[in-house]
Amino acid sequence: MHRLRLQLPFLLLSCLFFLLVGFVRAREGDCDLLPHWVYDGAARLLRSAMGRLHAVGFPPDVNSLLEAMLFGQRQGLSRETFQLYSDAGASHVLALSGLHLGILFGLFNIVLLRVLYNAWLRYALCSLGLLLMWVYVALTGFPVSLVRASVMMSLFLVSQMRMGGSNSWHTWGLAAVAVLFVSPSALWSVSFQLSFAAVAGILAFYSPLRDIISVRNPWLHWFWCAVVMSLSAQVATLPLVAYYFHHFSLSSFFLSPFYILLATALMYSALLALAVGSCMVSPVTALAGALHGLLRFGSLLPGAKVERLFISPAQVVLFYMALVCLLPALLAARPRVSDMNPLRLVRFLRRWPYLVASVVCLSLSLVL
Repeated sequence: MHRLRLQLPFLLLSCLFFLLVGFVRAREGDCDLLPHWVYDGAARLLRSAMGRLHAVGFPPDVNSLLEAMLFGQRQGLSRETFQLYSDAGASHVLALSGLHLGILFGLFNIVLLRVLYNAWLRYALCSLGLLLMWVYVALTGFPVSLVRASVMMSLFLVSQMRMGGSNSWHTWGLAAVAVLFVSPSALWSVSFQLSFAAVAGILAFYSPLRDIISVRNPWLHWFWCAVVMSLSAQVATLPLVAYYFHHFSLSSFFLSPFYILLATALMYSALLALAVGSCMVSPVTALAGALHGLLRFGSLLPGAKVERLFISPAQVVLFYMALVCLLPALLAARPRVSDMNPLRLVRFLRRWPYLVASVVCLSLSLVL
């Protein structure tokens, strides 16, 4: 907690500085740091990969879905499919982001963190992971959300080369600096704002919310962690979603872990189909059908979608101020050694000035 107090002012001032730098530089336009042959080669590689996907023989709707999830090419998706994902609160499954990068390169992290302890093998695997990751980013056309996720994961992989850890907030800040340096206009991108807000929400609220309930069953523990991670990201992005899109899905709070589980199985099966051929058409088609069936179920639940949310920039700021004020109280309520639940509640209530400030900011955001 003491380290958090020391780092928080520096972190906030650094974020403000780089946001102002991005604000000023955004008027100067973006710049391409890579030569044109890199982009031309990436386009040829993309055409080759999509040709291979077509050659497997998936049904047209499944093929369009895989093109969107694997390569970010959403031109073939119908308007009904877009509406289905929007109503179910699962638009992030279609948009290339850190979710897709985490799915595709999660095995590297598992091997590095839990299996591989030889230093040279770690260096070799990390280097291979970095190479494949940025080839994939180039193949998809360097989308801002994927570049942000790639920078963060690259910093994470580099830190794992020495079997150490890295400060997640520092990694988050460095990723913002790198993206704004290369593409200053990304500051105004909805994708940039949503992706960084989601990661900030996970970093801030995931651990204190996860520790509220102690779950010993490994499967229930996984589900609880997935729900908390989804909740943290969605609460952090709720003001921006309401401001830009004027609606929000409530059912996705609890169904999002299942969306992600089916999307993970679908993406791994599609990659296997690219390697072995048409024998995987039926399993991939079945997984796509199961995902869309769950999305329809989530979109048809009573009260699943809140619409006509029209809020002002001032309300967005007040909502985030309420979240920031709530965080110290949640951190104080985290369990400690030989702790009793009543003591956690007492520590939470002792942070009453933060709680009052949070309620005031939230009330003002609702009445303005």
